[in-house]
Amino acid sequence: MNLLDMLNRNTRLLSSKGVRSTALAATMPMRNYKFAFSANMKHTSAKLFRLPCNLVASKADGNLSWNVNQTKEGSSIEGWQVEEVSPVKDFHLTALRLKHPQTGARFLHLARADRNQTFSVGFRTPPPDSSGLPHILEHTVLCGSQLFPVRDPFFKMLGGRTLATFMNAMTGPDYTMYPFATRDPADFGNLMSIYLDAVFRPRLRETDFRQEGWRLEHADPFDSSSPIVFKGVVFNEMKGAFSDPQSLFGQRLLCSLLPKGAYGKVSGGEPLTIPSLSWEDLRSFHAQYYHPGNARFFTYGELNLPRVLEYITENYVEASAKELPAVPEILQEPRWSKPREEHVNCSRDPMAPNPENQSTVAVAAACCDIHDLNETFLLDVLSDLLIRGPEAPFYSRLIEPGLGSGYAPATGYDSSTRDTIFAVGLQGLKSSDVEKAVKSVKEAVNAALSNGEGLEPERVEAVLHRVELAARDESHCMGSSLGLSLLSEITPLWNHDGDIVSFLRVGDRVEFLKRSLKNDPNLLRKATEKYLGEKNSHQLILTMSPKEGFEEMQLKEEQELLQSKIDKLSSQDKEHIVQFGMKLAKEQKQDEDLTCLPRLCASDLSPIPEPDGAVNVKDTMIPIQYSVQPTNGVAYIRATVDVAGLPEDLNSSLPLFCLIASKMGTSHRNARDFDRAVSLSTGGISFGVNVVAAPAPACSPLSLRAFLVMSTMCLERNAAKALKLCSELWQAGAKGSWMDSNRLAVLLREEAVALANGVPHSGHAYAVSAAAARVSPAARKREHSVLGPSYLEIVRKAASQASQSETGAQEILNKIREVGAFLLDHSCGDRLRFSINSSPESEPSIINEVSTFLKTISVGPSSSRVNPFEMGPTLSPELQVAPNTHYVLPLPVNFAAKAIATGVAFKHPDHAPLKILAKLLSARYLHPHIREEGGAYGSGADISTDGVFSFFSYRDPHSIKTLDVFNGSGKWAINSSPKPITETYLEEAKIGIFQRVDAPVPPGNRGLDRFLRGVDDELLKWHREALMTVTCDDLVRVASEYLSVTSKLPVSCALLGPQNDVLEKDSNWKIIVPED
Repeated sequence: MNLLDMLNRNTRLLSSKGVRSTALAATMPMRNYKFAFSANMKHTSAKLFRLPCNLVASKADGNLSWNVNQTKEGSSIEGWQVEEVSPVKDFHLTALRLKHPQTGARFLHLARADRNQTFSVGFRTPPPDSSGLPHILEHTVLCGSQLFPVRDPFFKMLGGRTLATFMNAMTGPDYTMYPFATRDPADFGNLMSIYLDAVFRPRLRETDFRQEGWRLEHADPFDSSSPIVFKGVVFNEMKGAFSDPQSLFGQRLLCSLLPKGAYGKVSGGEPLTIPSLSWEDLRSFHAQYYHPGNARFFTYGELNLPRVLEYITENYVEASAKELPAVPEILQEPRWSKPREEHVNCSRDPMAPNPENQSTVAVAAACCDIHDLNETFLLDVLSDLLIRGPEAPFYSRLIEPGLGSGYAPATGYDSSTRDTIFAVGLQGLKSSDVEKAVKSVKEAVNAALSNGEGLEPERVEAVLHRVELAARDESHCMGSSLGLSLLSEITPLWNHDGDIVSFLRVGDRVEFLKRSLKNDPNLLRKATEKYLGEKNSHQLILTMSPKEGFEEMQLKEEQELLQSKIDKLSSQDKEHIVQFGMKLAKEQKQDEDLTCLPRLCASDLSPIPEPDGAVNVKDTMIPIQYSVQPTNGVAYIRATVDVAGLPEDLNSSLPLFCLIASKMGTSHRNARDFDRAVSLSTGGISFGVNVVAAPAPACSPLSLRAFLVMSTMCLERNAAKALKLCSELWQAGAKGSWMDSNRLAVLLREEAVALANGVPHSGHAYAVSAAAARVSPAARKREHSVLGPSYLEIVRKAASQASQSETGAQEILNKIREVGAFLLDHSCGDRLRFSINSSPESEPSIINEVSTFLKTISVGPSSSRVNPFEMGPTLSPELQVAPNTHYVLPLPVNFAAKAIATGVAFKHPDHAPLKILAKLLSARYLHPHIREEGGAYGSGADISTDGVFSFFSYRDPHSIKTLDVFNGSGKWAINSSPKPITETYLEEAKIGIFQRVDAPVPPGNRGLDRFLRGVDDELLKWHREALMTVTCDDLVRVASEYLSVTSKLPVSCALLGPQNDVLEKDSNWKIIVPED
């Protein structure tokens, strides 16, 4: 995995790497931004000893204290041999690598002064075929175990029994991992016990396999006359994944480039191959791979490691059989004697900037072994030099000429497989231009070889600067946890028994590369020739293009497979399907006894929020908020300008301004030179729109505050350079310096493609945004300028217009320049504010540099002051015509949403009860009905700060049925059959809410709620107390008042998905087809 990816680490990245994640949708917050046992597994039936609650290292208690610095290599801890104790200065931690002599189990502990502790257990799981066996097993082991024999304890814990900052399970191309993170010591012990029992002692019941994997079942399980269909959570998930051309292309590229071994199969599962998997296959695979001899245990943070090892060893490691099944090594791919070409068909993308240009091509090469750390780092750097930014040879020959709309999926260097991969290509091509694109790839390689284009020393220095910054920056860590991010980086290498501690020493590899380049200035050229030149015969040209009737062909193949299975059914088989379907449906509706599951208590929660450390700097020209934090030498600088008063005709140009502003160059430097300067001194400069609903202190449901936000981060030693570049860019925007219409078209095409590609992964966010936009002024503003179908359409149309003619591009540029002149003019002083997070040593110097910035841009007061708090009508005019919207897309699954304008904003007395109710509904009502019964991948409910109560489903095989579930939520909460809302339900919901409220905030982001929303520590404390005092009666009352189907509150629904004959006949639904 590319080290530079740490600059943008998130769940979407995991998905793009072919990693399937169990709780992707269920744990995804809504943002304003963009197993019966085999004979081989012998387990003791003795009762497990109690897990110690306090697993955190403590200096105050000698019995609990454990000092990593006193641990020596060669010593033993609870029967584990300490193989390595090594400081890693790059991340201020000490790495301990251990091994269990009897079983061969591996353990890595990263000791660091961090309360956000991380745990994971992972296994090498090479898929034997494309039935999705590792993926379905990952889902099924989380459906109950010997110690916790309840249906789906994983989601039951997520429903409000844990304060975990991260919980998930992930299937990669050849590994499966089960990580979590939490800041609560007792919670750490609870979750570790559940995870360990899940993977080593799962029940693996057939009902769970059928629910999560696949099954034949009547459309209505209680009506044997209804048709037999395919059902299953993973089956539906993978249908959704393979309907996305980008996911399809990336998977095919991996399978075709490395076809012989594990990578030639689809670990997530090919939809039409999934129904070949049997329950017996699942059980056998678990016995083969899920045992200590194949386990890799990981912990991070302030832990009492001996206590953790004691628990794992006595309950799971020593309890395993002495002779464990051998796990085969994943071998390198035999090298080809000549390059190959393959083609794959796909569906047409109606949201593409140019509907006629939808071909994709990539040239991919097998590279070095994952174990060669210096070589993989060299290729990381080479990838960045050849691909990223306007100076890169691939960019200048593929993207800038407008040959395609953007890079092809999987472009870049990927070191997550045994044979690492370098790929580059284009999407959005005319079919007639595919050969031209391949020729351009070769020309770019030759340019790097012949004259070192893109490999200049200053560009190398810029890349290495970003590597250093990435190692220090914690603001983009997965789950706000450095431990999780490091785990995700090392897992592919560790899965192949690589040197993971050396991998963590990023600085050593940087220095090695610098020395190597000094000794051999042509090193990068040689690497380019070795891997991308003609000498490497193991290269693949993969092409993809839409095929007419592709969706119909897929549906036909699925129906033929279904019919072939039905034809083979005996009368007994058919009766079994009826009985099994009813059994599963009844079990899914059954209210379980969850007393076996551990849980935290609401009484354990702190009544006081953690202070954000933010203060307002005195005696400054404009408001400056400063938050002194342990930022590890990184400064985070943000400037906001209120956009209130922006002329109406410029509103649709505001998001376009943000997309291009930092990438067009300035009056002093063109785009290439400015990009290089930015890379040498910062982690990037970006512009964005932030829309705050019901901003404090008034918190009115009809008010909003919208900002233009300029952000940068840099090493504190580079703050002066970073702010000088910011001022240069600011003045370019204010004075309208941008004239390059071709550059504009390139940037807009890239963004349009990126947005369209993201819909299959974030469809629920688009659906919620579209529904909320009709009942909330803030949501409407956000849907047009941040995320939503309208925003996507604005960018798509602008990309098309800018690409079609010079005149069209100039029209867009003129509007963008007007936006810059209005917002960044020297009279913006009344609307301008700064927020800075840094270490205490840098505070005085950075404040001085901000003062210099303000003088440089000649900021002053406005002639007429504009109220930054905008007010808008609750309802969209479209709501009166048709309250609901169906966006018809070529997807086999749906994303459904419903939004209710309750009028209950953040400071309203009913906001806290509705927030608790949303969590309770998500866990106790929506999850059982939509995921367990309906087979969707995820679902949830939430309430925004301006009081929009929303529901959503993710990769859902149903549409109308799911909307009916949404509509029934109020009745369920009021009647709560089979029993009323209990104190236990209430406490779980509170815990679930505080899991989000108390989620760790990276040092670089602390104080942002105060800066953007006006929510200070006192208001947070008030809100916290309101949440804690919510009662069961409060929940029933607000459900009756706001969620009843008889309520007169404004309501809107949105659906993204395939054509729906029922909705087309319903006058309450507006049908939108993207081609329209």
